[in-house]
Amino acid sequence: MAKQLTMVAPVKGVTNNECIRIAPMHYPKAKVDLKSLGKSTEDAELLQITLPPPLLVYQHGPLIQEVKVYTIFWGKHWKSNHAFAKLAKEINKFFKDILVSSLIDQLAEYNTPTFTINHGSLIGSKTITANAPGSVITDAAIQSQLKAWIASHTVPAWDKDTLYFLYLDNGTSVHMGGSASCTAFCGF
Repeated sequence: MAKQLTMVAPVKGVTNNECIRIAPMHYPKAKVDLKSLGKSTEDAELLQITLPPPLLVYQHGPLIQEVKVYTIFWGKHWKSNHAFAKLAKEINKFFKDILVSSLIDQLAEYNTPTFTINHGSLIGSKTITANAPGSVITDAAIQSQLKAWIASHTVPAWDKDTLYFLYLDNGTSVHMGGSASCTAFCGF
């Protein structure tokens, strides 16, 4: 006998054959073996779907296993404007919270036989006003500046798990390969 899926509340635009992935807003530990989730025939029967083949193919490159996030707030507003300074603190709190949350646990689906993705940490933050860019900066200029900051020990040296997040002043556009931030791409 097939199991019945009961919708508690209708969701606009969703048919019975579609799935919605909802990220939890709190940190409960999963009581389900994430590696086997969605692989059993009972799961497919319950959801009334056929399991598609994986869309991602691992090409044996490195994965960040325990991300070490370092935030860089580059521009004059990050120190002179109270709202920007407050936003920087909120961004850092976001990283502190999310890097140890169950959302990171969901990345286990990308584990490989040689790489396991674990919780990460915010290892630091720096507000830099010197040489702040104007309304436009290129990707090459950002890469050059980051290398200079690392060489001068302004920011920590890179290793295989380090991930720098660079935040620029409002109104600064990054140009890369003929495209501009917030038109062709919105993250940098």
